[in-house]
Amino acid sequence: SDCYDLVIVGAGVSGMLVLDAFQPKSQENAVVDPTFSGSDLGVKWGPIKSNTSAKQVRDALRSVPRFASDASLELDAYRDAEHVPLHVFASDVGRLAAPLLDAAECIIDKIVKIEHKESEFILYSADHGEIYSRRIVLCTGATPKMLDISRPTIPLEIAFEPVRLKRIVKPGDCITIFGCSHSGILAIKNAH
Repeated sequence: SDCYDLVIVGAGVSGMLVLDAFQPKSQENAVVDPTFSGSDLGVKWGPIKSNTSAKQVRDALRSVPRFASDASLELDAYRDAEHVPLHVFASDVGRLAAPLLDAAECIIDKIVKIEHKESEFILYSADHGEIYSRRIVLCTGATPKMLDISRPTIPLEIAFEPVRLKRIVKPGDCITIFGCSHSGILAIKNAH
């Protein structure tokens, strides 16, 4: 069976940045995503404002060599110090990364299991069966993860809304937040 050099699971912002990083080095790339709809960051969490300024996000995008074109960004409509809704950032990354996706094989599917045997990974997909790859990168960051920690869990949607969170978390309650990315920082801010 064919074996890809690299399979990226998730076609959101992180997946596209990883694809950019590996594109010149890997000719046999595949990206697996259930929808290729622009990631949860843009679709599900889109209205939430970034915890970085428009200038910081613009500068970060322009630092990516293939993204440093003169193409206009939706981000250009925002003042430097303004905090931008996540769907704007996700949309810009999706548009800039479109040529990279054209050069990779796009598999619309969901990975349900991964195994490593000898020098390759076997990714089991829901509809396409087995996908073989020498390297994989999991970019499923915006999808909430459930851990069996034998404690009640607060859905991310509630952690993002201070009014709803206040109904659940009372002063003096002990809570644990996993992850210090954008979502973790917002959850910490709202819990505080």
